[in-house]
Amino acid sequence: MSKPNLFLVGAAKSGTTSMERYLSEHPQIFMSPRSEVHHFGQDLMIKFRVADRNEYLELFTGAGDAVAIGEKSIGYLFSQTAASEIYRFNPDSHIVIMLRNPVDMVFSLHRQFVRSGNEDLVDFTDALAAQSDRLHGRRLPPTCHKPDLLQYFEVVRYAPQVERYLNVFGARVVVVLFDDLKADPSAAYGRIVDLVGADQDFQPRFDVHNPTIDLPSVAIRGQMARFPRVASMGRRLVSPRARRRLRRASAVFQPQPDRVLDSAIRAELLHRFEKDIDQLSQLIDRDLSAWNQ
Repeated sequence: MSKPNLFLVGAAKSGTTSMERYLSEHPQIFMSPRSEVHHFGQDLMIKFRVADRNEYLELFTGAGDAVAIGEKSIGYLFSQTAASEIYRFNPDSHIVIMLRNPVDMVFSLHRQFVRSGNEDLVDFTDALAAQSDRLHGRRLPPTCHKPDLLQYFEVVRYAPQVERYLNVFGARVVVVLFDDLKADPSAAYGRIVDLVGADQDFQPRFDVHNPTIDLPSVAIRGQMARFPRVASMGRRLVSPRARRRLRRASAVFQPQPDRVLDSAIRAELLHRFEKDIDQLSQLIDRDLSAWNQ
Protein backbone atom coordinates (compact mmCIF):
# COMPACT_ATOMS: atom_id res chain seq x y z
CA MET A 1 0.00 0.00 0.00
CA SER A 2 1.33 3.46 -0.96
CA LYS A 3 2.63 5.60 1.87
CA PRO A 4 2.54 9.42 1.75
CA ASN A 5 5.88 11.24 1.79
CA LEU A 6 4.77 14.83 1.10
CA PHE A 7 2.88 16.94 3.64
CA LEU A 8 1.46 20.45 3.17
CA VAL A 9 1.20 21.28 6.84
CA GLY A 10 -0.15 24.87 6.71
CA ALA A 11 -0.56 27.64 7.53
CA ALA A 12 -4.22 28.28 6.76
CA LYS A 13 -5.17 31.01 4.26
CA SER A 14 -1.61 31.09 2.93
CA GLY A 15 -2.12 29.51 -0.48
CA THR A 16 -2.13 25.88 0.64
CA THR A 17 -5.30 25.00 -1.27
CA SER A 18 -3.95 26.50 -4.49
CA MET A 19 -0.62 24.72 -4.06
CA GLU A 20 -2.40 21.45 -3.35
CA ARG A 21 -4.27 21.80 -6.65
CA TYR A 22 -1.12 22.70 -8.59
CA LEU A 23 0.75 19.69 -7.22
CA SER A 24 -2.17 17.34 -7.88
CA GLU A 25 -1.96 18.19 -11.59
CA HIS A 26 1.63 16.99 -11.86
CA PRO A 27 1.74 13.50 -13.43
CA GLN A 28 4.44 12.36 -10.98
CA ILE A 29 2.75 13.69 -7.84
CA PHE A 30 -0.32 12.14 -6.23
CA MET A 31 -2.30 14.19 -3.73
CA SER A 32 -4.98 12.70 -1.50
CA PRO A 33 -8.46 13.14 -3.01
CA ARG A 34 -9.56 14.36 0.41
CA SER A 35 -8.06 17.44 2.07
CA GLU A 36 -7.75 18.17 5.77
CA VAL A 37 -7.70 14.56 6.92
CA HIS A 38 -5.69 15.42 10.06
CA HIS A 39 -4.53 11.86 10.65
CA PHE A 40 -1.62 13.27 12.62
CA GLY A 41 -1.62 15.98 15.29
CA GLN A 42 -3.28 13.97 18.02
CA ASP A 43 -2.94 16.87 20.45
CA LEU A 44 -5.55 18.85 18.50
CA MET A 45 -9.30 18.57 18.83
CA ILE A 46 -10.43 17.95 15.25
CA LYS A 47 -14.00 16.81 14.71
CA PHE A 48 -13.62 15.48 11.18
CA ARG A 49 -10.36 13.55 11.08
CA VAL A 50 -9.36 10.25 9.49
CA ALA A 51 -8.13 8.52 12.61
CA ASP A 52 -7.93 4.93 11.40
CA ARG A 53 -4.56 4.11 9.82
CA ASN A 54 -5.93 1.71 7.22
CA GLU A 55 -8.63 4.18 6.18
CA TYR A 56 -5.94 6.84 5.93
CA LEU A 57 -3.67 4.72 3.73
CA GLU A 58 -6.59 3.83 1.47
CA LEU A 59 -6.69 7.48 0.38
CA PHE A 60 -3.43 6.87 -1.48
CA THR A 61 -4.22 3.58 -3.24
CA GLY A 62 -4.32 5.34 -6.62
CA ALA A 63 -0.78 6.71 -6.33
CA GLY A 64 0.79 4.06 -8.56
CA ASP A 65 4.46 4.84 -9.16
CA ALA A 66 4.21 8.54 -8.24
CA VAL A 67 7.46 10.15 -7.13
CA ALA A 68 5.64 12.03 -4.37
CA ILE A 69 2.47 11.05 -2.51
CA GLY A 70 0.96 13.81 -0.46
CA GLU A 71 -1.81 15.36 1.57
CA LYS A 72 -2.72 18.77 3.03
CA SER A 73 -3.89 19.35 6.60
CA ILE A 74 -3.49 22.89 7.92
CA GLY A 75 -3.61 21.88 11.59
CA TYR A 76 -0.31 20.00 11.33
CA LEU A 77 1.70 23.22 11.58
CA PHE A 78 -0.05 24.42 14.73
CA SER A 79 0.07 20.98 16.35
CA GLN A 80 2.88 20.42 18.83
CA THR A 81 3.06 16.70 18.08
CA ALA A 82 2.37 16.34 14.34
CA ALA A 83 6.00 16.78 13.26
CA SER A 84 7.22 13.91 15.42
CA GLU A 85 4.19 11.77 14.53
CA ILE A 86 4.84 12.22 10.80
CA TYR A 87 8.53 11.43 11.32
CA ARG A 88 7.71 8.17 13.10
CA PHE A 89 5.30 7.33 10.28
CA ASN A 90 7.78 8.14 7.48
CA PRO A 91 11.15 9.75 8.28
CA ASP A 92 11.76 10.35 4.57
CA SER A 93 8.82 12.75 4.29
CA HIS A 94 9.06 16.15 2.63
CA ILE A 95 7.40 19.06 4.44
CA VAL A 96 5.90 22.15 2.80
CA ILE A 97 5.16 25.13 5.06
CA MET A 98 3.33 28.12 3.58
CA LEU A 99 3.16 31.34 5.57
CA ARG A 100 1.36 34.64 5.25
CA ASN A 101 1.63 38.01 6.99
CA PRO A 102 0.08 37.12 10.38
CA VAL A 103 -2.30 40.08 10.40
CA ASP A 104 -3.70 39.25 6.97
CA MET A 105 -3.78 35.58 7.87
CA VAL A 106 -5.87 35.88 11.05
CA PHE A 107 -8.24 38.36 9.41
CA SER A 108 -8.80 36.00 6.48
CA LEU A 109 -8.92 32.93 8.73
CA HIS A 110 -11.69 34.45 10.83
CA ARG A 111 -13.78 35.05 7.72
CA GLN A 112 -13.13 31.51 6.49
CA PHE A 113 -14.12 30.06 9.86
CA VAL A 114 -17.40 31.98 9.89
CA ARG A 115 -18.09 30.51 6.47
CA SER A 116 -17.24 26.95 7.54
CA GLY A 117 -19.15 27.14 10.84
CA ASN A 118 -16.05 26.93 13.03
CA GLU A 119 -16.74 30.52 14.16
CA ASP A 120 -20.04 32.19 15.03
CA LEU A 121 -18.80 35.65 16.03
CA VAL A 122 -19.07 37.61 12.80
CA ASP A 123 -17.27 40.66 14.18
CA PHE A 124 -13.49 40.13 14.01
CA THR A 125 -12.72 42.02 17.24
CA ASP A 126 -15.39 40.05 19.11
CA ALA A 127 -13.74 36.82 17.98
CA LEU A 128 -10.33 38.02 19.15
CA ALA A 129 -11.78 39.03 22.52
CA ALA A 130 -13.33 35.58 22.97
CA GLN A 131 -10.01 33.71 22.79
CA SER A 132 -9.52 33.41 26.55
CA ASP A 133 -13.02 32.05 27.14
CA ARG A 134 -12.65 29.58 24.31
CA LEU A 135 -9.32 28.36 25.61
CA HIS A 136 -11.27 27.19 28.64
CA GLY A 137 -14.06 25.63 26.57
CA ARG A 138 -16.54 28.48 26.89
CA ARG A 139 -18.48 30.27 24.10
CA LEU A 140 -17.57 27.68 21.50
CA PRO A 141 -19.90 27.61 18.47
CA PRO A 142 -22.21 24.58 18.27
CA THR A 143 -20.81 23.94 14.77
CA CYS A 144 -17.19 24.26 15.87
CA HIS A 145 -14.97 21.52 14.42
CA LYS A 146 -11.46 22.93 15.07
CA PRO A 147 -11.66 24.68 18.47
CA ASP A 148 -7.88 24.86 18.94
CA LEU A 149 -7.54 27.03 15.85
CA LEU A 150 -9.84 29.67 17.33
CA GLN A 151 -6.78 30.77 19.33
CA TYR A 152 -5.99 33.27 16.59
CA PHE A 153 -2.97 34.86 18.28
CA GLU A 154 -1.33 31.49 18.85
CA VAL A 155 -2.04 30.18 15.36
CA VAL A 156 0.20 32.87 13.84
CA ARG A 157 3.15 32.40 16.20
CA TYR A 158 4.98 30.86 13.27
CA ALA A 159 8.57 30.68 14.57
CA PRO A 160 8.17 27.84 17.11
CA GLN A 161 5.91 25.97 14.70
CA VAL A 162 8.42 26.15 11.84
CA GLU A 163 11.30 25.36 14.18
CA ARG A 164 9.66 22.10 15.23
CA TYR A 165 9.67 20.87 11.63
CA LEU A 166 13.19 22.12 10.93
CA ASN A 167 14.46 20.30 14.02
CA VAL A 168 12.83 17.06 12.91
CA PHE A 169 13.15 17.12 9.11
CA GLY A 170 15.97 19.60 8.42
CA ALA A 171 16.64 20.08 4.71
CA ARG A 172 13.45 18.20 3.84
CA VAL A 173 11.46 21.31 4.79
CA VAL A 174 10.66 24.08 2.31
CA VAL A 175 9.07 27.35 3.46
CA VAL A 176 7.02 29.24 0.87
CA LEU A 177 5.67 32.70 1.58
CA PHE A 178 2.25 33.75 0.34
CA ASP A 179 3.95 36.82 -1.14
CA ASP A 180 6.22 34.53 -3.23
CA LEU A 181 3.23 32.55 -4.46
CA LYS A 182 1.43 35.71 -5.57
CA ALA A 183 4.49 37.24 -7.21
CA ASP A 184 5.68 34.13 -9.08
CA PRO A 185 3.54 31.01 -8.61
CA SER A 186 5.66 29.04 -11.07
CA ALA A 187 8.83 29.60 -9.03
CA ALA A 188 7.09 28.80 -5.73
CA TYR A 189 5.65 25.62 -7.21
CA GLY A 190 9.03 24.75 -8.74
CA ARG A 191 10.71 24.77 -5.32
CA ILE A 192 8.39 22.03 -4.12
CA VAL A 193 8.68 19.99 -7.30
CA ASP A 194 12.46 20.21 -6.95
CA LEU A 195 12.25 19.19 -3.29
CA VAL A 196 10.46 15.93 -4.11
CA GLY A 197 12.51 15.21 -7.25
CA ALA A 198 9.69 15.38 -9.80
CA ASP A 199 9.96 16.58 -13.40
CA GLN A 200 10.50 20.36 -13.44
CA ASP A 201 9.20 20.79 -17.00
CA PHE A 202 5.53 20.22 -16.17
CA GLN A 203 3.59 23.41 -15.41
CA PRO A 204 -0.03 23.45 -14.18
CA ARG A 205 -2.54 26.26 -14.62
CA PHE A 206 -1.89 28.73 -11.85
CA ASP A 207 -5.48 29.65 -10.98
CA VAL A 208 -6.47 30.96 -7.55
CA HIS A 209 -8.33 28.46 -5.37
CA ASN A 210 -10.28 28.91 -2.11
CA PRO A 211 -10.88 32.69 -2.47
CA THR A 212 -12.80 34.61 0.19
CA ILE A 213 -16.54 34.74 -0.59
CA ASP A 214 -19.74 35.89 1.11
CA LEU A 215 -20.80 33.76 4.01
CA PRO A 216 -23.91 31.64 4.52
CA SER A 217 -26.16 32.23 7.49
CA VAL A 218 -24.60 31.53 10.88
CA ALA A 219 -28.12 31.16 12.30
CA ILE A 220 -28.98 28.44 9.77
CA ARG A 221 -25.75 26.61 10.61
CA GLY A 222 -26.65 26.81 14.28
CA GLN A 223 -30.06 25.26 13.68
CA MET A 224 -28.45 22.50 11.60
CA ALA A 225 -26.14 21.74 14.54
CA ARG A 226 -29.11 21.61 16.94
CA PHE A 227 -31.06 19.23 14.69
CA PRO A 228 -28.43 17.06 12.95
CA ARG A 229 -30.93 14.40 11.80
CA VAL A 230 -33.04 16.99 10.00
CA ALA A 231 -29.90 18.51 8.49
CA SER A 232 -28.72 15.07 7.34
CA MET A 233 -32.09 14.36 5.73
CA GLY A 234 -31.96 17.71 3.96
CA ARG A 235 -28.53 16.91 2.51
CA ARG A 236 -29.88 13.66 1.10
CA LEU A 237 -33.01 15.21 -0.38
CA VAL A 238 -31.54 18.45 -1.78
CA SER A 239 -29.04 18.32 -4.63
CA PRO A 240 -25.55 19.84 -4.15
CA ARG A 241 -26.35 22.49 -6.76
CA ALA A 242 -29.53 23.50 -4.95
CA ARG A 243 -27.70 23.58 -1.62
CA ARG A 244 -25.12 25.96 -3.10
CA ARG A 245 -27.93 28.24 -4.28
CA LEU A 246 -29.51 28.19 -0.82
CA ARG A 247 -26.18 29.07 0.81
CA ARG A 248 -25.72 32.01 -1.58
CA ALA A 249 -29.28 33.17 -0.94
CA SER A 250 -28.86 32.93 2.83
CA ALA A 251 -25.79 35.18 2.59
CA VAL A 252 -28.13 38.08 1.74
CA PHE A 253 -29.55 37.89 5.26
CA GLN A 254 -26.21 37.17 6.96
CA PRO A 255 -24.18 40.04 8.44
CA GLN A 256 -20.84 39.81 6.66
CA PRO A 257 -17.43 40.31 8.28
CA ASP A 258 -15.60 43.39 7.09
CA ARG A 259 -13.63 42.87 3.89
CA VAL A 260 -11.04 45.49 4.88
CA LEU A 261 -9.35 45.50 8.26
CA ASP A 262 -9.66 48.73 10.23
CA SER A 263 -6.31 50.57 10.17
CA ALA A 264 -6.22 51.04 13.95
CA ILE A 265 -6.81 47.33 14.56
CA ARG A 266 -4.18 46.50 11.97
CA ALA A 267 -1.63 48.71 13.69
CA GLU A 268 -2.43 47.12 17.05
CA LEU A 269 -2.00 43.61 15.65
CA LEU A 270 1.25 44.51 13.89
CA HIS A 271 2.63 45.72 17.20
CA ARG A 272 1.53 42.49 18.89
CA PHE A 273 3.13 40.30 16.21
CA GLU A 274 6.33 42.33 15.71
CA LYS A 275 8.59 40.12 17.84
CA ASP A 276 7.15 36.95 16.34
CA ILE A 277 7.85 38.25 12.84
CA ASP A 278 11.44 39.10 13.79
CA GLN A 279 11.97 35.62 15.23
CA LEU A 280 10.64 34.00 12.06
CA SER A 281 12.79 36.26 9.90
CA GLN A 282 15.93 35.08 11.67
CA LEU A 283 14.83 31.45 11.65
CA ILE A 284 14.21 31.21 7.89
CA ASP A 285 16.79 33.87 6.94
CA ARG A 286 14.29 36.03 5.07
CA ASP A 287 13.70 39.78 5.23
CA LEU A 288 10.12 40.10 6.47
CA SER A 289 10.16 43.85 7.07
CA ALA A 290 7.33 44.26 4.52
CA TRP A 291 5.08 42.36 6.95
CA ASN A 292 5.48 45.15 9.52
CA GLN A 293 3.62 47.68 7.37
